[in-house]
Amino acid sequence: MNFRTAFFGVLTALWAGFIFYKSGQASPLGAPIPEWVAVALHFSEYALLGVLASCFGVGLKGGRRNVYFAVWAACILYGVSDELHQFLVPGRVADFFDVTVDAAGSGFGVLVVSLAAAIIRR
Repeated sequence: MNFRTAFFGVLTALWAGFIFYKSGQASPLGAPIPEWVAVALHFSEYALLGVLASCFGVGLKGGRRNVYFAVWAACILYGVSDELHQFLVPGRVADFFDVTVDAAGSGFGVLVVSLAAAIIRR
């Protein structure tokens, strides 16, 4: 494993840890927020997870196409585990809609990296 791959692996783990930490708080932002803001935050945090995990995955597998599907699936599973974690936190609820937003966000992040990689390879 080269330095770049290890670097993105560490960033991915740190970001996933941050998501887990925020999910463990009864009110992650300290006050109620509008629903559209919550959706935008979920989408954004998982888009960044998708970008970081894709960069890590490409480093491990040499940019094979199926690595992007594996990374996206891993991000979706992480989103599901995040909701299960929230179910166990007093004051939080698990919401299937959040999983769909997480999946869309991580899919967007994976897509950005896959398109950037395709452009760079040209």
